Amino acid sequence: MGNYEQLKQAVADVIKSNGNQEITGAILQNALLSIISTVGANSTFAGIATPETNPGTPDQNIFYIASQNGIYSNFGGIKIFGEIAILTNKNGNWEKEETVIQKGYTKPTFFLNTDLDKYFKEFYIEGLDVGTDYCLRTLRLNTVAEPDIYQINIGNSSSNVLQINVKVGEVYAKAKSGNISAKVVLQNTDGIVGNLIFGNTDTSIGTLNKSVCQDTANSPYCASTTNAANIAKGYTKPTFFLNTDLDKYFKEFYIEGLDVGTDYCLRTLRLNTVAEPDIYQINIGNSSSNVLQINVKVGEVYAKAKSGNISAKVVLQNTDGIVGNLIFGNTDTSIGTLNKSVCQDTANSPYCASTTNAANIANSMKIAPAFNGYSLPKNPQTLKVLHVGNSFADQPISKLQMWFDAMGIENVIYCIVMRAGGSLYQHYNSIINDEPYDENSAFRIYKKINGETTYIGNADPTDKSGNTTTSNQIKLSDCLQFTDWDVITFQQASFVSGKWETIEPYLPTLIKYARYYCPNSGVKIGWQMTWAYAKGYTGLSSYNNSQTEMYNGIIQCAKNVCSYYDIDLIVPNGVVVQNLRNVDVAFWGEYLNQFRGAEFWSSETPNADFTDDGLHPNDIAEYCTAAAFVMMIYGACYNKSIRGIDAVLGIISGNYAKVARQCVLKAVGERFNTSAIDTTNILE
Repeated sequence: MGNYEQLKQAVADVIKSNGNQEITGAILQNALLSIISTVGANSTFAGIATPETNPGTPDQNIFYIASQNGIYSNFGGIKIFGEIAILTNKNGNWEKEETVIQKGYTKPTFFLNTDLDKYFKEFYIEGLDVGTDYCLRTLRLNTVAEPDIYQINIGNSSSNVLQINVKVGEVYAKAKSGNISAKVVLQNTDGIVGNLIFGNTDTSIGTLNKSVCQDTANSPYCASTTNAANIAKGYTKPTFFLNTDLDKYFKEFYIEGLDVGTDYCLRTLRLNTVAEPDIYQINIGNSSSNVLQINVKVGEVYAKAKSGNISAKVVLQNTDGIVGNLIFGNTDTSIGTLNKSVCQDTANSPYCASTTNAANIANSMKIAPAFNGYSLPKNPQTLKVLHVGNSFADQPISKLQMWFDAMGIENVIYCIVMRAGGSLYQHYNSIINDEPYDENSAFRIYKKINGETTYIGNADPTDKSGNTTTSNQIKLSDCLQFTDWDVITFQQASFVSGKWETIEPYLPTLIKYARYYCPNSGVKIGWQMTWAYAKGYTGLSSYNNSQTEMYNGIIQCAKNVCSYYDIDLIVPNGVVVQNLRNVDVAFWGEYLNQFRGAEFWSSETPNADFTDDGLHPNDIAEYCTAAAFVMMIYGACYNKSIRGIDAVLGIISGNYAKVARQCVLKAVGERFNTSAIDTTNILE
């Protein structure tokens, strides 16, 4: 549809002058060609693009709309992530035009009758006189100030009423004058130049849209200074290496001193375990040789290197995906070619400007330690934990009370938003639309306060006392606001728990809104890793009927969650159950058949997969998955351990309990790796 010149030629080929004095072919031809030229003068909508779309080679202006995350290889390698963008073929090259639309959050109109909204990601103001019109009087870059600031003045027709100053290099600020207070998050600040951008006393122009600017409840970022500061990390990663997917290992890559006339490529990216200490080895070269090697120590993310006139700085991510063998080794510079247009642009690097700045990101980028209890509250007066999930969280959590009784843990309030079969997508829909779940949901409250236990199977989260029961019209937003939670955990629906594409779009939004709604600004966020189905279970069909494939997918998703998002802890229940499966079946003997599941489930290994129906845990697995929650959250807060605790479920004790606890303790220590369980040398 974009090849208009071909269309015009086709018309000219078939419609000829015929010599008649009526409607001649020439007249008709001219008319048709004029129509085509007119139609083709403006960009034509060509459809919704995906990473697999091939637009061909149109010779007229066309555009696509794209929202699916991925690399659009047929559009010049354009990347789409968390946004809705327009792809245009300007000047014969495909370009991405960013919109103000982000998936999960639509930016409102803050200032009417002006296009200056483009500089504001968010703007919220309170205390305005309802009967007065206000406008954006000034938005400018003030380079006289120390430090340089973006100066924003809000006023009426005669005077300023509030000034907000945002330091250059930052994006967030708040201000107060009398009863008026405001919070602002800027974007596109490079477009704000030194002169006066806007100065107006006519309140019909640039009028403040008070209907949205005073609605602070809709702000995902402006709830607090702390939350808003986190958006500074909203940096769109460029494509460093063309024609390869290895960019996923690089958060940033900048290089200087390259020969402009030479093509360079990523020749090697590997984990070199021979080196002391272990290093991630990165070699940049041309078609014949290496020109620069960068070594990043394991446990760090930042490094720089210099060879002759060439120097580079790198920030890694997702390093768990870099294994010991050669990841990439290439002398064909058409593959993995260095994108010099971005790699030499050090000015756009938020991290690599200096060693000092880059070093600051190390903590935020390192995967959380195996046992991150030190970030949790210590001996709190009352520990408050919310679990968001389905039966894979509900069953272990329902057994926590038995562990608390046995371990002497008091003063805990723990709840679950339970949606049967619930996925991150369903939780996401509830929070985005602020709508209740369906009838298959409940808000369960468990309390153990000063020796008294309370359980409400279906509580009303809007009743802060937690004493009333309700129908199943449960909203996630209400549950997040129920109390000042210390910890909130999430889990994915089991059947897609090993599919990253079902986690990536939804979890970051859930985390964002959890921090926004929760009254405790310091709430810790946890990820509960689920477990793979039993061998022979029909649900394995989407994993090629392989328990191993499902388990590996779950592990990789958990690694990604730790690497990409601000996760404080992992509950490694997927590893716990897989450790149980590594125990020699002969150790359990007939004892295994005493547990729930023997009469319900049969497969090639009937009870050795520790489920009662192919997916839900049997008694031993419940004992162990509940113990993992205890170790990672509750025991960590009160300095309690599961060691030496027998017969929590009333059925498992002695060496059987010791081996089960070893499966838990090894999972807590390793998180992403199964362990061999030695039943001939039972510890504890």
